[in-house]
Amino acid sequence: MAHNNGYVFRKGPSWFLRYRENRNENGEIVRKQKCVFLAEYCDRYRTKSDLHELVAEKLAGVREAAKCPRSSDPFREYVEDVYLPFVLRTMKPSTYAGYSTCWKRYLRPRVGKYALRDFSVAIVAGLLRDIANTYKVNRDTVTKVRSILSGIFT
Repeated sequence: MAHNNGYVFRKGPSWFLRYRENRNENGEIVRKQKCVFLAEYCDRYRTKSDLHELVAEKLAGVREAAKCPRSSDPFREYVEDVYLPFVLRTMKPSTYAGYSTCWKRYLRPRVGKYALRDFSVAIVAGLLRDIANTYKVNRDTVTKVRSILSGIFT
């Protein structure tokens, strides 16, 4: 089933979606093919047309990402190359020191595998929960980390 930017197929007991997306590799935008698992073959997902909602959900993220060329950048790279230098230029030195310390201590070790477009509310909530469980931090520290994440995405 050819979809706007993807192809749905069944292999064994699973349904997959194959599509192409733009990625930033060494400063150049390259087009790569990607294949993702959609669902197990079952009574709910017997035919390709039963997968329409899942396909639309997956491809919506790809279409949104295509609007912003930097969305495929690694999150870590974006923060260190764009956001923190912006904070350094526009805010007080004490604010920059607090943000960069919080970034290095709490966030940087946990976000290595994410690109900018991969972030969702669930991922941010998981990061905050992981920080709260790993470190003995109070509510204000978790709120500060959340605020910094909000600033990064704003």
